[in-house]
Amino acid sequence: MATVLLGCSQPNATAPKEESTGIHIPSSLAQLTQSTVTIENLSSDQVSQTIQVEGTVLKQAPLLEGVLYQIEDATGQLWILSSESLPDVGASLRVRGVLQYEPIVISGADIGEYYLQEQSRSVLNPTETDAAN
Repeated sequence: MATVLLGCSQPNATAPKEESTGIHIPSSLAQLTQSTVTIENLSSDQVSQTIQVEGTVLKQAPLLEGVLYQIEDATGQLWILSSESLPDVGASLRVRGVLQYEPIVISGADIGEYYLQEQSRSVLNPTETDAAN
């Protein structure tokens, strides 16, 4: 099981800006260095933060602008909102994106869901999936 460490401090407007080193890391390489979060461990602390999940595509839903697809890992299911083409059902993916929460209030109870605004995705081959388990 992967562990993600998150800072608890709020941005400080008076903090000095870090200087850029001018080094650009391609998103495919950045995905290799970022920890994967299990779906059951998604929390409100991670909303609006970039996270990475892995799972198998269960469902697809084309939209007027963009697409939705649902992935599942061993701990749960998560909808992914993307501007790219739909992945194949059954494909194993690593998806990086910004976690969002959509509140759904019924009779005063919030039964909302998390979803991921996709930034990038890669297809996992069987050896990568086995190594992750």
